[in-house]
Parts: sequence; C-alpha cells; structure tokens
Amino acid sequence: MAAENANVVVQTGANGQPGVQVTGTIPSAPNGGGEMSHGVVDAEVPGFFTTTFDKNVVKYGWATTPLNTITRSVGYRATKSLKYGYWSLGMRESVTKLALASAYTVKESDVENPNSPDLVTLKVVNAKLFDVTDQITFKGVTRPENSKVHQYMPFNARVSSIKRGDNEIVVQLLNGEAGAIIPADAEVIILGHAVAEGDAQVAPHAATPTPTYQYMQKYMTTASVTNEYLEAQKEANYGMSDLVDMNNQQFVEEIEKSNIWSVRSSTVDPDTNATTWTSAGIIQQMLEGGAHVISIPKSTISDETIMSMMTDVFIGNTGSTQRYFFTGSQLFKNIMLQKDIAKQVNANEPVRKFEYDWSRIRFGSYSLLQTPHPLFDKFGYGNMGLVIDMKYLERHVFRPMTEDKLDMMAIGVKDSKELRCVEISSMLLKYPQCHALVLIEEAA
Repeated sequence: MAAENANVVVQTGANGQPGVQVTGTIPSAPNGGGEMSHGVVDAEVPGFFTTTFDKNVVKYGWATTPLNTITRSVGYRATKSLKYGYWSLGMRESVTKLALASAYTVKESDVENPNSPDLVTLKVVNAKLFDVTDQITFKGVTRPENSKVHQYMPFNARVSSIKRGDNEIVVQLLNGEAGAIIPADAEVIILGHAVAEGDAQVAPHAATPTPTYQYMQKYMTTASVTNEYLEAQKEANYGMSDLVDMNNQQFVEEIEKSNIWSVRSSTVDPDTNATTWTSAGIIQQMLEGGAHVISIPKSTISDETIMSMMTDVFIGNTGSTQRYFFTGSQLFKNIMLQKDIAKQVNANEPVRKFEYDWSRIRFGSYSLLQTPHPLFDKFGYGNMGLVIDMKYLERHVFRPMTEDKLDMMAIGVKDSKELRCVEISSMLLKYPQCHALVLIEEAA
C-alpha cells in the first residue's frame, strides 16, 4: 500500500524571518519505487522551497551626461544675475557681390593708360562694406582668349569713390585687360587699404558690438520617503543612499537635456504670478547664432563628404584645432560603415586620405574627438551630432548644485524625509560659427 500523504503548513520567509503561510499536501512516494522530487512538491505546495534573491538592487539608467561631465570638470563662472550675456565684435566684413544687370566687358579705354586707368562704375550688393583706397579683387573673371596672363592671376581694382545710396563703387582697374569679362554677380573680396604717398589716415573701421543674452534656469529634483519605509526590515538593500544616487542621476540628466534642447523664455504663471526662466539650449544658440548646419545624405557618405564636413567645421573661423563631436549611434554607425573608412580602421593601409579611428577624425592639424551621447538615441536623435568647441562654451552658475536632506516630520509637514537637489545655471555658447549641427539624412 502506498503511504499516506503528509499535510504541511509552511511559513515562507527569508533568513528565518516570518513570511507568508502556505498550506498544502505533499504526496508520499509509493511502495516499490518512485521518489520525492522538487518539481512534484513545488507543484503541490507552491512556496515550500525558498527563492533566493540578491539583496543588492540593480539600478537601471543611461550613461547620459557626457557634456555635463566634461563641462563640470573644467569649472564654471559664478554669475550673480538671472539674465546675463556677452558682447561680440566681428572683424570687418570683406566679401560681397556685384549686382550688375549683365556681365561687364572691359573696354580698351578702361585700361589703355595703366598709370591712370579710367574710372569704372560698378553696382554692388552692399556698398557700405567699402572704403575709399580699398584694393579689391574679382573672382570668376574670364580673360580674353589671346591673353598672356595666367588664368589664376588675380583681377584687381582700387576703389576711388563710393556712392553708398546707390550701392555703387567707382574703381580703377589695376591689371585689367580689354575684352575681359566680369560676371554680373562676381564675388568681390576686399583685400584692404592701399593709400597714397603722403596720406596719414584712412576711414576708420566703425563696428558696433552686438549683445547676446542668456537666462539662468532653476533645476530641482525631489525624492520623498516615509520614515516607516526607512525603519522597516526589507528583503533588499535599498535605503537612503540608494535614493540619493538615483535622485542625483535624474538631476544631472534633466540638466543635460535642458542644456541641449531647452529654449530661452521668461513666462509668468497666470495663477501664481510667479516667473519661470528657461535657458537657451545649445541647439537654439547654434541655430540663432549662425552655426553650420551640415546635412549628409546617408547614401553619399564617403571620404569626400567627411572631408567636406571637416572643412565646413574648421575653415572660416578662428576656433580651436581640436573640438568635441557628440554623436548619436546612427550617425556614428553610418560614418564608421563607410567602406573607405572601414578599410582605414580595419586594415594596415600604407597611405590614408585622412586619419580616422574609433574615437577621432583627423584632417591635417584639425581633429574631432568622437564622444557617443546616449541621450540622442534615447529621444530619437540617433542621426544627430553636435560639434562643440569647448573654448567657446561656458557654464555660468548663479547657485551651485546643493543637496539637502529635509526632515519633514521635524517641521510638522508629514512623517517623511525628502532629498532635494537644486542648481541655478545655464550654458553660454560663444562664437557660434565655431560649432556645428551635423545630421545624417535619409534619401528623399
């Protein structure tokens, strides 16, 4: 006969502590064979066996704040005003275009006396850029077929007078040739003053500084936990220090997101009459300041397009020769999978068009330090990259980051403790032309 089944009452809990009461019947093994198994008992009496948990809690999160990490490592500027800014003064503009009704063909009379060429009147887009005595050069001039002058010889003139109201300049051609054709929209480059013997002055460069302003933004995160929670015995090691870590991580991520995507505003709440300031993020400051926006069609990525991107970033400004390139994974992947670059990275080629590895793009003396930015992917901007010249990025702080532990019971509010992080700060992007927004675009 089979032995009778055993009735049991199980108290399930960890480390010998009281737990949930579980009642069940354990089937006995039959005479002549069979055995008691883990699977049979677990099916008949769920909870009879204990489940072992690691008491350390795994905290999920993203490595989200490389920009915040880098800028905090170089310090900040203490600024005791919620609205602040800077003045910028550019060099004299030196490029404009002609605005002729048709191309101008140089006449014999214009150049027959090289020591005293005839005056030629030319309409330009912006006559305010010119000064009398400026030497200028025209681009795209076609010299006559029988010319003995090399095609790349500059075609220059000297400004004799200016009709600013009519956007016209009156010039003497310095090395003109009869029959040469100046395009109607030729680019005109101002080389600088060429003054006569005895002259003691030239027109001053009257430039007015222009202001750029920024707002401080008040950041705050709060975590609240009841005293009963803190005092209770727990299955996992998760207490006040873990809440502090998670609160701090959330805090710096919120600052990072705002530093990139926030827009400048000052709004008054109609109910509370309180004013809230939001700072301009890096993208707004780039776009409003005239930074390069470089779009690269995904289907055309090549050595040539990467070199073109490098020249757009570095040429035409006086920024640093080394800049950071924060990238989303899609942008990084598409650059790295470009076949010519893959050869450079994966093979020992004796000659490289430019130096490239997993962390850097180098072109001559210029280099971009590639830094993946997980937030771009987290929010759907994996095709985006930001080129930032750290020399012209400043963290301004009205109130440095503070972390307070508040005993709400002590002040009679509620039986809990609060963790509060506060900072009033913002990023100021100077010289926007030294920075760039890069996008990988799908084919239209």
